[in-house]
Formats: sequence, C-alpha cells, structure tokens
Amino acid sequence: ILEIKKAKDQFNNAKQATRQLLKDIINGGNLDIAPVIDVVDNSINLIYKNPDAMTCIINIREKDDYLLEHSVSVSVLMTVFAKYLKIDKKIVQQLALGAFLHDIGKVKIPDNILQKPSKLTSEEFEVIKTHPEHSFNIIKDMNEVSELSIEVVAQHHEKLNGQGYPYQLEGDEISEYSRMISICDIFDALTLSLIHISEPTRL
Repeated sequence: ILEIKKAKDQFNNAKQATRQLLKDIINGGNLDIAPVIDVVDNSINLIYKNPDAMTCIINIREKDDYLLEHSVSVSVLMTVFAKYLKIDKKIVQQLALGAFLHDIGKVKIPDNILQKPSKLTSEEFEVIKTHPEHSFNIIKDMNEVSELSIEVVAQHHEKLNGQGYPYQLEGDEISEYSRMISICDIFDALTLSLIHISEPTRL
C-alpha cells in the first residue's frame, strides 16, 4: 500500500510538472526543464524499486487530463521497457525524459482539432502530424536535453514501412530507441481506449 501511495504521489507530481511546462510554452515564457528532469529521475528510481506500483497507477486516469497523463505514462512505460532490456540506466534517463516530452508540441495544435470528438478530416490530420516537429523545435536548444532524448521525440511517429511522420523514415533509418517509444506510445493509446477513457487516438 505504501508503494502504491508513493507511486500515486509521484504520478501527480509528474502531471504538475507537465502542466507547468505546457503553461510556460503557451505563455511564451522561459522554459524551466529542471522540475521535469527531477520528476523523471524520481519516477525511474521508483520503477527500479517497484515497477508494478507505477504501472498500476498509470492505468487510473482522469478523462480530462489526457495530454498530461499520456506523457507521464509513456515515460513510465519507456522506463519499464528499457529496464527489461537491461539498457544502461544513464541511457534510460534520457529515454524517459524524451518520452516525457514527446507530445509537448501538441500545445501548438488548435483545440478544435486536438479535442475533436469525431473523425478528423484529412486536412485536420495533416495539422496533427506536425506535432512531433513542434515538440522538436521546443526542446532542440535546451542544454539539459540530450541528443538521444531529442531523437526519440522527433521520431516517435515514424514507421518501419516509411508511412510514418513527419520525416517518412523507414527501416534502419529509425533508431532502436525511437522504435521503442513508438511501441510505448501506441500501447498507451490502445490501453486507454480499452478502459474507455478517451481522447481521440492519433496513432
């Protein structure tokens, strides 16, 4: 029970850090990435101690907090995945941070498109497809964010068959780590649809 409470507190702290970062982006202020790095590091430490507690918490969602909770959840899943593959913890931290930041560019997408409950038109989907580039542009000059973190942000919607976006990379052009975040991103979106907590899924 104590571990679940720690995980829940950490999840809420991560949501708050995301909320503040998104608010700063919208307001055009200076972006302070330090709180985000802190919550990512704390999440990693909790996951290494008890991965079940954090993965349990990410399946309990608030319907209106999709963007906040999806970012945190993908970061948690990326950490669990990387830990399972026995990837060096220093790399895991960079992957978890990239996963945490992968969708922040969605704040640049108009709400009438991002929150549209019905199927998007082809023109609207083209707008949605710009969000990885927005995310990349927001973080590319942050000294605290590594090239590896930036890479998984930029490539998280690429597909092996070359039909992903925004760069239409294919096969070996897509890094192993970017393939991992794509799996985590899709898994979380599908999991949400299964538990009937919905935001229009953009795979």
